[in-house]
Amino acid sequence: MNLVVNLFFMVLLTALTGVFMQILWWFGLKICVKGNPLFVYAGLRLVCLSYLFPAAYIVILPYLKGSFYYVAGESYNLNSMLELTPHVKAVLELAALVWFLCFLTIAFRRLAQVMKEREFLADCRKEESVKILAVRDEYCKTKVPLKRKPEIYRSGGCSSPMCMGLFSKKIILPEKEYTNRELEIIFLHEMTHLQKHDLELKWLSVLITMIHCFNPMAFSLLGHLTAWSEIRCDICACRAGAGLFTVDDYFDYILDMMKEQNHSEKVSFVVTGLLEKSSQIQKRIEYTRSYGKNSGFMKAVSAVMMLVILSMGLTGACLASSKGVQLYDTYIWKHFGKEEEKNTKNEEIILSEIKEKWNFMDMTNSVKRLEKVMTLQWKTGVEEACEIKEIYRENGEFIKINVKYKEQTNGKLMAGIIEPNGIGRYIEGVGSISYAFEINQTGNYSIFFKNTDSLSKDVSFICYLLDKEDRVKK
Repeated sequence: MNLVVNLFFMVLLTALTGVFMQILWWFGLKICVKGNPLFVYAGLRLVCLSYLFPAAYIVILPYLKGSFYYVAGESYNLNSMLELTPHVKAVLELAALVWFLCFLTIAFRRLAQVMKEREFLADCRKEESVKILAVRDEYCKTKVPLKRKPEIYRSGGCSSPMCMGLFSKKIILPEKEYTNRELEIIFLHEMTHLQKHDLELKWLSVLITMIHCFNPMAFSLLGHLTAWSEIRCDICACRAGAGLFTVDDYFDYILDMMKEQNHSEKVSFVVTGLLEKSSQIQKRIEYTRSYGKNSGFMKAVSAVMMLVILSMGLTGACLASSKGVQLYDTYIWKHFGKEEEKNTKNEEIILSEIKEKWNFMDMTNSVKRLEKVMTLQWKTGVEEACEIKEIYRENGEFIKINVKYKEQTNGKLMAGIIEPNGIGRYIEGVGSISYAFEINQTGNYSIFFKNTDSLSKDVSFICYLLDKEDRVKK
């Protein structure tokens, strides 16, 4: 369950980044679309990556490697935090379970769509026309260079040309005769989709809807990709076909095809087509015609503006994630850390020659360090004492120790420091200890913990090396 919760937590942070990026992409769309519609689609690709790459999670990793208390924004640990807030843990575990079940449900539905795609292909016949295959071969070499030639199929189950396939690309043509100009338009358009990897991007958007099944904005991504991939493909196809046909010829054919289209026909698997949505045709015509009229300077400015806007989205999401973690950390400290400190017996016990009286286990190399923070989690035996050595401190500074049994039990424990002269100073507690030891002399100190309960315990141990200013904040 911990793995599912941690994955869900990572997905939540990634969703935050994706939503930030998608909202700002929408604003960038309004500003940049007139100048450079091609870069609007490029920005949409970055939005897709933001939903998959856990940038915000990576940014807060330093907090995740820390402890269960907050000191000057330096540390945070998800599992330990959830142990201290069982109500939050219960809600997060329930949400993670629901998310995982939804993920599996959508995954099985997508698998069913893949099976329908195979059934559709089984009903298609392979193209054998020398004329059509010759046009494909010529365009693969000259107009739209492709490393692998797509296979051509004929189908009576579709009314407009389309591409499909993730690893083995196929162009599906309806069962009808085509003129040379129609073949030129079809192959330039569909091969541009293949060259620009639009099918792969659509499959990525499908994966995004599976991972972010709780996020309605993630589901709208596929619609945006479909619309803008067609606009980008129209522009590129008309540029590649200059001299063969005009923009008017290109869209005249598409409009004629709209009249022949079977509007009750629905494709339930991932494809790209010459005619995806008739409602978008006006925009496609407008942007294709206006692209060639824009100056190079206007296109460059629009591209830079879109990059700046999306960078703001990524930065904002990462900052929001970090701030959220720190606020939750502060909440934990206010509601749990201070209470533990209040319940700890604040009477230091002094024990000379402590190392001769107790047998310490050296845990120095097992400690995780993050600047002024040291953390350690382990299982300790009955009457077992553990020591962390060689911690240099100066007079007037503090060593703050927070230690607790993970099981939230009332077992007895001790924690303290050993001064350079060998004298031990420690605090006794039940269940947990939170105490700051003041340093009276400069030198190398040791920190120790001892299980004085009658049972073995799982222990979470954290130590902060504080100066006077940090202590005042606490």
